[in-house]
Amino acid sequence: MIRDFKKHFHLADKFVRKELSKYQMSMSLKSEGKKARLGFSMPPKDKLGRLALLAQPFADSESNLFIQRLITAIPAEIPGKIADDRLVEYQQAVDAICRGSIPLVINKNRLDGPKIFRLYAYGGYIKERSLEKQELQQILRIPSAKQQMEFGFFSYCLGSIQLCQALYSDIQASGADAKPSPAKASHRTEQCIYCRTTSGDFSTQEHVYPESLGNTKIILPPGMVCKRCNNEVLSALDEELVNHDFIAFLRVIFMPINPKTGKYPAARTGTFGIKKVGPNDIQVDMHGVSKSAFKKLPKEGGSFKLNIKGRKPFDPVQFGRSLYKVGLGIVAYHQGAEACLHTKYDPARDFVLGKADFPNHFLMRDKITPSQSCGAKYNAGLPGTIMIINIFGIDFIINLEPLPKLSPLPPEWEKNLRAFPLFNGT
Repeated sequence: MIRDFKKHFHLADKFVRKELSKYQMSMSLKSEGKKARLGFSMPPKDKLGRLALLAQPFADSESNLFIQRLITAIPAEIPGKIADDRLVEYQQAVDAICRGSIPLVINKNRLDGPKIFRLYAYGGYIKERSLEKQELQQILRIPSAKQQMEFGFFSYCLGSIQLCQALYSDIQASGADAKPSPAKASHRTEQCIYCRTTSGDFSTQEHVYPESLGNTKIILPPGMVCKRCNNEVLSALDEELVNHDFIAFLRVIFMPINPKTGKYPAARTGTFGIKKVGPNDIQVDMHGVSKSAFKKLPKEGGSFKLNIKGRKPFDPVQFGRSLYKVGLGIVAYHQGAEACLHTKYDPARDFVLGKADFPNHFLMRDKITPSQSCGAKYNAGLPGTIMIINIFGIDFIINLEPLPKLSPLPPEWEKNLRAFPLFNGT
C-alpha cells in the first residue's frame, strides 16, 4: 500500500504546496441586522477541480487508499515505526476531517465529509451516477445548501491531503521511503527486455502503457528494463503514442487529469486546440480555424462533428515502434522476462530500438467506438504473437513476430481493417 500511496500522494502534495497555497479557503459569518450570512472564500474553479481529482484516492470511502484505511494499513506495513500516541492523533484527525468544518444537516441527517464527497463527486462534478445525482439535486433545492455543500466538499478534499502530508512525513522518518539498492531490486539476473543488456542501472519501473494515458497498474518492476532504455528510446516512443493527434484528442475527452503531471490534459491538432478546464469542462480553441472543421449536426442534444487534421503526416513505422514497445511490455508483464527475452522477439526488439524495420504490418480498425479504457489481449496459442492493443476504443492489431503476415488480410478476418507497413519502401 505504501507504494500506491506515494504514487498518488506526490502529485497531490506538489499541487497543494506550489499552486493551491496561493489561495485561501475560508468561511466567515457576517451579521446584517437581525440576519447572519455565511461567506466563503474559495480558490478559482480550475484549481478546485484539480484539488478534487487529486484528493479522490484519499477522500473517497470506496477507494483502497481512503484515509481511514491508510492510518491502519500503512502502520501495519511498518510495525513499530510509528508511535502509538501518533496513531491516536491520526485517528482523531481523521474523525475531525470526516466530521467537517460545517455541521450540515439535511432532513435530520448529518452529512459527513465522505458522504458529501460521494454526493458531490458522483452527482456530476467528477462522474455521474444516478443515485448520487438524484440525492444531490434534492439537497441543492434547499436555500444556501449549494454553498455549504461546495465548501464542505473542497475543505474535506484539502483536509484529506493534509493528513496524507503528515503521514508521508512519518513514512520518511521510518526509513520505509528509502529506495532499494539495484542489487536487491530483483531476485533474478537483471536483463533489459528491450536492449538485452545485463549491465547498467536497473532501478526504475517501466509503464507498459504511458502513464499519461492513465496507466497506473500495468507496470514492470525494477530489473526488467534498464534506465537508459527507459529514459531515452522508450520515453520518446511513449511521447509518439500519446501525442498522436487522435489519441491526444481522446485523452482530453476521457482523462480527468494527467496522472503523471497532476494537470488537466490538453492537445492541439492541425485543426484546433482542445483542453480540459474542469473535471467535466472542455474548452475548444477555434481561433483561425475554418468553419468546415466544426459542424453542428441536426440531432437532439447539441451533437456536433469535428474534422481533425494532423499536425504532421502520419508515419506508420514510427508509430508502429511505439505499439511494439507496448507489445513487448505486455508479454513481459503477463509471461515474465524470460519469455519476452526469447530470440523470436529479437526482430521486434531491433525495431523498437530503431535498428531495423520490421517485415510485417500493423492493422487498425476503420470504425471505432471511443471509450475511456486502454488494454490489450492476445492468445499465446495462436501462430505468431498477435495481440490487440486498445487505446481509448481504437484497436491496433500487431504481430510481434515476422510470421504470419498480417497483410494481405486472411479471408476470414474482418474487412473494416486497414494495414500499415512497418518498413520503408515496397
